[in-house]
Amino acid sequence: MPPVVLRPSPPGPGVATDAPANSAPVPPSVPTLAAPVEMNTAEADRQARLIARCADASWLSLCLPDDRREARALRDAAVVRAALRREVYQMLSENRCDDAMRTALASADMALIREVRDLNVCAPGPATAEAPADTN
Repeated sequence: MPPVVLRPSPPGPGVATDAPANSAPVPPSVPTLAAPVEMNTAEADRQARLIARCADASWLSLCLPDDRREARALRDAAVVRAALRREVYQMLSENRCDDAMRTALASADMALIREVRDLNVCAPGPATAEAPADTN
């Protein structure tokens, strides 16, 4: 057997210490979902495949527990985004543009904010602009 050389690590904030014997184990933190960000198509495809394969998978599937948790979190976030989009488009169909824009801004979903801004459903166009008053 070759000789083993143990080198002490330098003291500092990176040194791991043993937890006291009487403390309870700390559960791993659940990752929180940040506001949706623009992602490339490869990441979007990966997430879609993960949701389809592991979100409602039985114990016989080839999904790891971390994959299942991530898939469920992604699916739940997608359901929330779809409900928000439905609510915003409902407001736009009722010609409540200010409420729709406020709701989209409150969600911090940049893609939805751009869609609402670019739709111009409530912006007066040349045909719907007020005509000058008739002075006859």
